[in-house]
Formats: sequence, C-alpha cells, structure tokens
Amino acid sequence: MPQTISKYVQAIIERLARDTDKLVKRRINNAPFDKSYSGIISDILFEPDTPIDSSQFGTYKIRFGTAEKIVRLNDDFVHEIGERVEVHVYENNPNHIVVKPIIKSIPPKRIDYDKDKNAYVEHRIVKTKAKHMKQQRSIKLQQTKITMAVVRLRK
Repeated sequence: MPQTISKYVQAIIERLARDTDKLVKRRINNAPFDKSYSGIISDILFEPDTPIDSSQFGTYKIRFGTAEKIVRLNDDFVHEIGERVEVHVYENNPNHIVVKPIIKSIPPKRIDYDKDKNAYVEHRIVKTKAKHMKQQRSIKLQQTKITMAVVRLRK
C-alpha cells in the first residue's frame, strides 16, 4: 500500500512540474521585450515632388525579419529602395517601432553639369554581394523646383 501511495504522489509531483514548466514557458514567450532588426526600404510611397511639409513625405515600406510595415521617416531626406535601416520594436508591440537609416545616401563618384539640359548628373557605383551597379541620377535645375530622374544601369 505505501508503494502505491508513493507512486501516486510521484505522478502528481511530475504532473505539477510539467504544468508549471508549460506555464513558465508560455509566460516567457509572451513577455514584453525589445527586439532589434536589420531591414531594408522595399518601396517608396510618395512622389518626388511631394512637399516636405506634407504628411505623405517620407513614407516608406520597410521589410524586416519576416514582416513588412509602412512607416514615416522624419529626417527630411529622400531615401532609396534597398537602403539599409535599423528597426527597433519596443515590448513586442508592432505599433511602437522606431526606424533609423544606417546609411543616409551613397556619395557620388563624380558629378557633371550638363549645360544643354541645365542639370547636374551624379554618377555612383553601388557594390552588392557579387555585382557592381552603376547609377546615374539627373537633377534638373528649374526656377521653382528640382525634379529628379533615377536611371539604373547594370554593368
């Protein structure tokens, strides 16, 4: 009889330990904590001629981890698709994130002035894993606004 009781007590203790372990693991998995990701700008959601004071200016689609989110970068720069960003998610709350650009812009290798078109042309070389990409960006000079056209050339 005492062995049967000790088996029951042992079974109850093991069951209690398993249930406690499950509860602790569930609480840890749902606990609020900050998480940082490295991400990229996957889409630009405003036009180049959007005024800086508009609510649409600086709106981008950011891809990080397995998520994609629409955010507004308030640094008054126009960023490019593929530019790297740091994403900080506070307390597992996808509505409370902070995005910081890692690189503001790739500096041009050379800048030329095209007198016929009244425009500056910036020449950049972007290095990715195994490819070198040449980029040209033309900035037209007009009286009231600057228009930009980006042309990507592959080597």
